[in-house]
Amino acid sequence: MSVTDIGIDLVSVGRFAGRGEGVAKYFLSPAESAEFAALPPARRTLYLATHWACKEAIFKATGDRNYTAYTLSHREDGKPFLVGRPDLLISISHDNDFVVVIIEKTERNEDSEHE
Repeated sequence: MSVTDIGIDLVSVGRFAGRGEGVAKYFLSPAESAEFAALPPARRTLYLATHWACKEAIFKATGDRNYTAYTLSHREDGKPFLVGRPDLLISISHDNDFVVVIIEKTERNEDSEHE
């Protein structure tokens, strides 16, 4: 496996305070939208900030702005992954008012062990 491109995005969580489904529909996949709607209000701001940073990092690594085509999920151990995209590796970190996401586009294919 070799890395072919990297995308990084850093966002302020506060930028998403008070925003809801109106803005979410522009970048959340259908599965993410359902998950977002089920969250308690106190968790929605961080959810939006994290997913926005993820979609922006994907764009920077791939050039693809079809944000709703990508679904961020987590394995049982909590490690994030992008559903159906073993070629895109993801790292997420947040501290206080910031979220950073790094996406590595690799030469992995659908047969690679990822999920």
